[in-house]
Amino acid sequence: MEKTAQKSSVLGNNVRKMPIDRLVPGGLITLFIAFSTTILVALFVLVDRHQADIAERNLIRSAEIMSENISDFRAYYSQEIISNLRDSDVVVSHQYREIEGAVPLPATMSIELGEYLDKKESAVRFRMYSDMPFPWRGDRVLDQFQKNALRAVQADPSQSVTETVAIDGVAYLRYVSAVTMAESCIGCHNARPESPFRSWSVGDVRGVQEVLISTGPAESYLSQSATFRDIIFFVVVAFGSGMIVIVFLARQNSKAFVEIENAALFEQNRSSQLQSYQLQLEEGMGRLNAVLNNVADAIVTIDERGIIQSANPATERMFGLPIGGLIGQNVSILMPGDMAARHDGFLTAYAETGHSKIIGTGRELAGQRADGSVFPLELSISKVELDDRTLFTGILRDITSRKAVEQSLRESERKARTLSLVADRTDNAVIITDAIGHIEWVNGGFERISGFKLEEIIGRKPAEFLQGEETSSDQTAYMRSKIGSGEPFTAEVVNYTKDKTPYWVQIDAQPIYGAKGELEHYIAIERDVTGVKQREAELEEAKLRAEEGSETKTRFLAMMSHEIPTPLNGVLGALNLLEDGSLNAEQKRLTAVGRKAGENLLSIINDVLDISKMEAGHLDLETSPIDPAQVVQDVMDIMQNRASEKGLTLTSRIDSALPRFVVGDAARLRQVLLNFVSNAVKFTETGSVTIKLGAGEVRDREAQLTFEVTDTGVGLSEVAVSKLFEEFWRAGDTKTRTIEGTGLGLAICQRIVDRMEGQIDVKSEEGVGSTFSFTVPLTLPSDIDISGSRTTSGTTEGEDQALPSFNGRALVAEDSSANQLIIKIMMERAGLAVDLVANGEEAVSAARNNPYDLIFMDINMPVMDGVTATSTIREIKDPKVTAPIIAMTAFTMSGDREEILDKGLDDYISKPINKKQLYAMLAKWLG
Repeated sequence: MEKTAQKSSVLGNNVRKMPIDRLVPGGLITLFIAFSTTILVALFVLVDRHQADIAERNLIRSAEIMSENISDFRAYYSQEIISNLRDSDVVVSHQYREIEGAVPLPATMSIELGEYLDKKESAVRFRMYSDMPFPWRGDRVLDQFQKNALRAVQADPSQSVTETVAIDGVAYLRYVSAVTMAESCIGCHNARPESPFRSWSVGDVRGVQEVLISTGPAESYLSQSATFRDIIFFVVVAFGSGMIVIVFLARQNSKAFVEIENAALFEQNRSSQLQSYQLQLEEGMGRLNAVLNNVADAIVTIDERGIIQSANPATERMFGLPIGGLIGQNVSILMPGDMAARHDGFLTAYAETGHSKIIGTGRELAGQRADGSVFPLELSISKVELDDRTLFTGILRDITSRKAVEQSLRESERKARTLSLVADRTDNAVIITDAIGHIEWVNGGFERISGFKLEEIIGRKPAEFLQGEETSSDQTAYMRSKIGSGEPFTAEVVNYTKDKTPYWVQIDAQPIYGAKGELEHYIAIERDVTGVKQREAELEEAKLRAEEGSETKTRFLAMMSHEIPTPLNGVLGALNLLEDGSLNAEQKRLTAVGRKAGENLLSIINDVLDISKMEAGHLDLETSPIDPAQVVQDVMDIMQNRASEKGLTLTSRIDSALPRFVVGDAARLRQVLLNFVSNAVKFTETGSVTIKLGAGEVRDREAQLTFEVTDTGVGLSEVAVSKLFEEFWRAGDTKTRTIEGTGLGLAICQRIVDRMEGQIDVKSEEGVGSTFSFTVPLTLPSDIDISGSRTTSGTTEGEDQALPSFNGRALVAEDSSANQLIIKIMMERAGLAVDLVANGEEAVSAARNNPYDLIFMDINMPVMDGVTATSTIREIKDPKVTAPIIAMTAFTMSGDREEILDKGLDDYISKPINKKQLYAMLAKWLG
């Protein structure tokens, strides 16, 4: 421009050097000067006004574009930067300088940008203000223009306000436009406690933003432009020169060429400037295109008819349509059918009215990809006026992921509301505390149980108001330690209601950890177990009473098992001895009747004691090697005479695969089998009774033994079979007492077999007969050869056998004179010399003073019991006092035998004592 001005000056100087008075007459010169002056002034005024108008419009447009750019940048910063930081640890705040690692909020960044430009005294400045400022901007004073501008944009947000003002001698254009609330702004402004207003909606005017652009020194627009001065000067000179050229065309032809050459140079300079401006524009467009090509959002520009003018690469990626195929198409190609129709309606309404509700605001709509799939979009539209064309630029963002997150959040909120409702309605108390135990929330159940309201206890620890004098200090210390270490715990403790009523609660507490593993909360569920504790106390008391009753029953059974058999021993022993003597027929018949009645009484007593012991839990089983075939033979020996008396055939069949020995309780097996055979003989009038013993396959050294008893008796009905194993139930007419017994035998058998983990089975038909069987699992002894087997048939063996003969001297300690007499006679008939004493003290004295080959010691005696007497005898330091000591007792409770043998006695014989049992014991110890 300076070179152009110089060339113009040269041209003007050359013209002025010409002798004007020689070219035209004086009158014409005066007229020319007046005409030129008038033209110059008019041209100056018109050009100055035109330049001022153009400059003002350009400045306003620049300010408008800058304001829009700042708003767009703030929206981009809010939506792309701030929204992505919401789930991170980065703090977003107005006071970001005071918080390490924090970033500013959008408005703060814009305000500080304006302050930064002010400090730099930039030609472009920016300000934001509102009539509802945040507390730290409350002292800001607005000038009258700012107040008027704020009222104007609040009345009409689409309106802008401008003013030209001089600041420090520099002219500025002030451009003010509205700042409206967008969707991304509302959540922050309405949630922050320092916000001056918390009910913002989309589109509300938050305030205004003011752009100031410098126009140069505070002078006229003409004085600011050397170009326009040159133009004016050039026109004047050209005009004057033209007049001269017209007058002196012939003489000044060469001067015209010089003038044309200078004009050409001037135009060439203008062209260079325009090229420079074009390069700058292309450079700016290049930067803009780089941004558009790399941004993740789709950017589409359309005209007023909806025809796509341009699209960035993100559009192709988002919709699956090539950019070349989009240009020239209606933008509805990117929308589903219903949305496309609505969009056409928007364009039609805008063309008719010139107003649009969607420009400058964001909204959500649906997009459609090339494959027909529909997805959610967020659309922001801005309008651009270019000469006589109006274009619309839309920024489209795929919000599929955001929608999924929002749906997930809504579902989580729904579940949270449901859980909150459940927690509030449950009868149990629910407490949520912070990491160190301060209450943050309690449910209605807690309020109902304790009487405390949430507002009374929030921020307090439960121990401060729930615990009292009955609360266990050990439990509270335990809970404190668990909370301190962040561990879960379960506890039962006494709490107190608001009115100081104690109640028991069962607490189940769990720690809640955050995403980074830090302890955030504790949640505790408390169940009122006061009623449970009361019932437990009642049950404990009932248990103690039951145990006392059981102990009393046990002592009663122990006493009865001793006291009842003791006199019965004398009765049966005396009858047995009488039967061995010389009696007439009548005496033998009466003796047999008495013996049989005594045996029946003994059976009844044993049944009653057995069932009582079982109910008291004292049924223990022996575990020693036994011969199962011998169990069958023993039952055959016992029942053979009774079967013969009724004319029945009693036989046995034993499986050849039966193991020679098994480990079990021979006495209990014999008891069950004897009960079956005894019932079979009792209920069979003609025919036979058969005993079968079979064995299943041996697996893992365990055999399944099956004892089976079949008779040809009266049989049983289905009703009778269903009641067989009930206690005190007997077959036959209970009123006429045609059947003897207690009705306990089969019930006892059932319990014994159950105790052996076996099974009992009954098959019967009325008038045909019955089959009773039981199967028990028994193990094989490891040190016995089990390869042998045997087959046994029943034999008739008389109960009376030849008396054995022994040599030696025996001592019998027994407090019952009847039993003394019976045992003495039995031993003397076997060839022994017998001394009798009545208590343990006499037994000790006799053993010290006399040599004995065998000592029989009653356990329960006056003065000194048998166990103490045995211990005292063992302490006698005399080599002659070495006789085995045999315990005699009626105690038959579980563990009695083991306990007695553990106290120093050598063997055990139970009362009532019969000859066979006694002679077997003598044979064992005297040989």
